[in-house]
Amino acid sequence: MGDIVVLNLLILVCSMPVVTAGAAWAATWRSCFDMRLNADTKLARTFLRTLRASFVRVTPVWIGLLGLGTLVVWEVHISGLLRAKVLGILMSALALAVLFISALAFFWFTFLLGLEQHRLGLGGTVGPNSSSEIISEGGTVPALKLALVLAVKHLPLGVFVLATYALPGVVVLWNPMVAVYAAPIWFFFYFGALSYVTCLISPKDLTY
Repeated sequence: MGDIVVLNLLILVCSMPVVTAGAAWAATWRSCFDMRLNADTKLARTFLRTLRASFVRVTPVWIGLLGLGTLVVWEVHISGLLRAKVLGILMSALALAVLFISALAFFWFTFLLGLEQHRLGLGGTVGPNSSSEIISEGGTVPALKLALVLAVKHLPLGVFVLATYALPGVVVLWNPMVAVYAAPIWFFFYFGALSYVTCLISPKDLTY
């Protein structure tokens, strides 16, 4: 339980500077894999080390996703103002679908980076044609292609992850008073526990 609290606080603190939020998720997944195997690592030190190691690779992709999100919001707004009703709805739906798939791919991209760091941290090696080999040796573009494939292949898991991570924001918009009462749970447990559960239920062909 103590590790969950520490992990949750690390996620929140390292995500506050928006530019570091993407790399923080790679560090989150690596920490969760270590916790699952009871690896003899210091959680905070490992998290921060993985964040630094992943920053250069993850941040351009993260900034691109934020830019895409901004364009989609603009597209939805313009579609509602300037286009015929049916066309506007179709264009908005298409833009949101592209953003959703991109967000799923980014989730898998950071997940695989975290898995890679976990295996290397334990002194492990990656086998030929494995996901970790693609991440380690293939560069960012092949890794993103693999992440996109995983986004489609494991769509239910991705939808579950994105929906549950977005839940606090939805609650804030729906009923701010409920959000205030739930704030201690989100601040101390929610994201850390959810990340750990995600690692536990992640596809076995990736994590073993």
